[in-house]
Amino acid sequence: MFVITNGVATLHSLLMLSLMCFVNNKYDIKGLRFITVTALDMVTIAVLSGAATTVAFMGELARNGNSHTHWNKVCDKFERYCDLGSGAVLASYIGILLFMLVNLVSIFERGRFNPYKNPISA
Repeated sequence: MFVITNGVATLHSLLMLSLMCFVNNKYDIKGLRFITVTALDMVTIAVLSGAATTVAFMGELARNGNSHTHWNKVCDKFERYCDLGSGAVLASYIGILLFMLVNLVSIFERGRFNPYKNPISA
């Protein structure tokens, strides 16, 4: 599920990037496209963080086990696999932070250069 979520988020990002770069602005109704893309990016961030948190929880369970449910440790037998999984979770969290940063920069830049803004004329 973690890999599928990251793949869907990547495809979404590529689709939105191509939409913003190659689709003409004549289909944009008073900035509605920007608001839609921003909202979908926020949903993507939420889904990615949920998937990364779930995988981090399962990794913690694999590393330490659970004595109450009699789940044994897995990482003492497959240590390299657990180390690679920990690296993937760390990379996912770094990617989420970068995605949030790009989204914030996009919001602030769009607000600064908004062609639909009506200046108050005196």
